[in-house]
Amino acid sequence: MRLTTLLLGALPATLACAPAPRGPTPAARALAPLPAFSTRIGRDHPLVGRIWRTDQARFATAAELAAAARAARFLVLGERHDQPDHHRLQAWLLEEVIRDRPDLAVGFEMLDDDLQPRLDALAARSPAALARAVDWTHRGWPPFELYAPVFGAALGGRGRILAVHPTRATRQPLRAGGRLAEDVRRRLRLDPPLTPEVAAKVASDITASHCGMLPARAVPAMAAVQELKDAWMAERLAAGASRRDGAALVTGNGHAWRQAGVPRFLVRQGAASVLAVGILEVAPDARTPAAAGAARFDWVIFTPRVDDEDPCAKFRDQLQRLRSGS
Repeated sequence: MRLTTLLLGALPATLACAPAPRGPTPAARALAPLPAFSTRIGRDHPLVGRIWRTDQARFATAAELAAAARAARFLVLGERHDQPDHHRLQAWLLEEVIRDRPDLAVGFEMLDDDLQPRLDALAARSPAALARAVDWTHRGWPPFELYAPVFGAALGGRGRILAVHPTRATRQPLRAGGRLAEDVRRRLRLDPPLTPEVAAKVASDITASHCGMLPARAVPAMAAVQELKDAWMAERLAAGASRRDGAALVTGNGHAWRQAGVPRFLVRQGAASVLAVGILEVAPDARTPAAAGAARFDWVIFTPRVDDEDPCAKFRDQLQRLRSGS
């Protein structure tokens, strides 16, 4: 397990203290089985169902992953948003951690931070009550039934549910190509910037995700917004972490990227230990962890694919309008 330790002198207690061991040791406990996959495309791929440990460049067991997750004060769980297997795997890992650390706070990229008062006022700790409180149906995310398992796991403990994503109003200055105020940049620890190599990869990802049809002039602003989201979510997660049991984040794989995403900013916030877990669909032309991009995460779980639809074909007309400025 690669745990990043940052010695910054006297750290805030929320960040500096590690969770106290309690309960049976990992070797003595019975591990819940990994959930069965519901998606079917690519099930014969050599990586499906396997777990990769990046720091040791080897495949590992579910028990090893669970032990690593229990030991990390901050756990960042990636996903493809509309992938049901990813949410079930997140739920499985959260349940394993919460068994030892019931006060673990769990943050969600899907919840803008202005929703926190509604979450704190929830009368019932149930996924259905949460979905109603945040008006999930109108928030633009995939259907709530996909997310119900991971919300259920988070609500099964005693910790807070954290709304960590910046609101549209917070993001707007960067969306318009502007710059955040210097005091905000200092607070979020946005400097120093990404290395040129990682920044180029971020820009390449943004271009590829828009099928090469995004105007080049739009890429820097989109990269700045993504960086703001990462820093903002890290700050909110650190502030909302249980003093005893830390916090976990449920987010897209792009934000779980260790070198460029939320983990990078948690380290800058002074987090004692951060574990980034990517949950990746297998690709036909990427048959090794290295080819699949596993180096972006500390651990990776590989799953089948939801579909083989070409997103570029699906959204070509929309992207062409964006390119032409109409």
